[in-house]
Amino acid sequence: MTTSDESSPQHWDRYCELRDLVLDDLAEQAQLAELEECLIRDPSLKRDFVESLQTRSAIAYPQDELSDLSMPSRTESTLPQWRSVPKWAYVGLAAGILFFLTTAWLYLDRGGEEGIGMIVKTENCQWQGSTVPTVAGVSLHPGRLVLDRGIAELRIGLVDVTMEGPADLELISTDRCFVHSGRIFAEVHPGGEGFEVQTPTSLLIDRGTVFGVNVTADGNSDLTVVKGRVDAKHLSSGTTVSVTTRDAKRFTRVGIETFASEMVDDGVNLPSLASAAAEQQTVQISTAIGKGRDGYVMAGEQSDDKLSRTALLVKEPPNFSWGIPFRRRGYMHFDLSFVSEQTVHSAKLQLQGVPTDIGFLSLMPDATFAVYGLTDESLEDWDETTLSWQSSPGVLSDDVTLDPTKTKLLGKFVVPQSDPTRMFSIDTSELGEFLNQDTNGGATLILVSETAGIRDCYVHGFASRRHPDASPPTLRLTLTSL
Repeated sequence: MTTSDESSPQHWDRYCELRDLVLDDLAEQAQLAELEECLIRDPSLKRDFVESLQTRSAIAYPQDELSDLSMPSRTESTLPQWRSVPKWAYVGLAAGILFFLTTAWLYLDRGGEEGIGMIVKTENCQWQGSTVPTVAGVSLHPGRLVLDRGIAELRIGLVDVTMEGPADLELISTDRCFVHSGRIFAEVHPGGEGFEVQTPTSLLIDRGTVFGVNVTADGNSDLTVVKGRVDAKHLSSGTTVSVTTRDAKRFTRVGIETFASEMVDDGVNLPSLASAAAEQQTVQISTAIGKGRDGYVMAGEQSDDKLSRTALLVKEPPNFSWGIPFRRRGYMHFDLSFVSEQTVHSAKLQLQGVPTDIGFLSLMPDATFAVYGLTDESLEDWDETTLSWQSSPGVLSDDVTLDPTKTKLLGKFVVPQSDPTRMFSIDTSELGEFLNQDTNGGATLILVSETAGIRDCYVHGFASRRHPDASPPTLRLTLTSL
């Protein structure tokens, strides 16, 4: 266990200095010993050193130079040959050995210690100097996550935390974290109330909320509450305030401020959540947020070997009897309770195409897909785990044709034969109108294909909320207050 002195900024700075000297092959024997003592006392530093060593060795040990290495001739001097071997070769070899040993310790030598959370999903992430594993699905323990760019979704206890790079987040326990810099967005699930977020200038205590925190380059901490309430303490003065839905506070070194009509972030003027009611704001709601869900149904047997958990598979098969069992359509439900008090000015549905490796693209022409809205709200209580072809909502008795009295066409898009894995979208006025007519805090969209290919044609896939890397179905909404 590290002492408070060992976890101080001065201790971290000294470790970084020693680490860089060693990796640059400039360290003296005393400095090597000092670094070794640091790594023995503090497991978080050991993790950082492994990650840094792995990165440095990948750069220093280029594969195309391996062919230049040759074994010394038996006729050459029998004196030790280490002086003739390039230094980078030993760096790579040492890095590989140390990385193997230390990584084994990192993942296996926990003695049954229970983690405090995990990384659920990463998107275009580049990590830098993190002291905990940055691989999705691996258990997280207390330590530091430093995200240089990209978006990472975490589950800490009963709280979903999204990091938006660049960001520096320290995980302390299942109910506490420290934002050193950058942006996080948190959604606290029932039972997770009391979750604490500390910043350099504030201590934020959740009371059942959805909120965002931004620690700016000048050390200010901006809190925006999207839904619910956060009790916030200004650290230097001890002043405590409650920040509620659609309110925003800034905690500086000297006091607490309410956001002005505009807040400046890196020289760009952004609309404030505390500005006039008529001002617009843009939010994104995916099927992975709140009560969102998604899935797809298949006309034939929905056995495990025919289903995908990470993608929504959609297909209109050739009009032959043997093709009917392979017809598929997708369902997406979005939790609109976050924006229930606002009007949708404009809306865009975004779907990320993903490869499926099912069928041949050469047998599938450019395909048209249609998006329908489920207008019968009594049918929206469907469960993605039990959804089936026969039980799917909004369909006539033939189980194929959408019921025009219970669904509404919202828009169409085309997937080119040559590019089925890019981002696709619709942004029609019909989509915005459909969302504004919602009365129960949720909206279900149905995705069908209108294009049939030839036998063994390609099955199109779109990332679901369970996809490990790609973005889930997302509504991008421009809102005005009621």
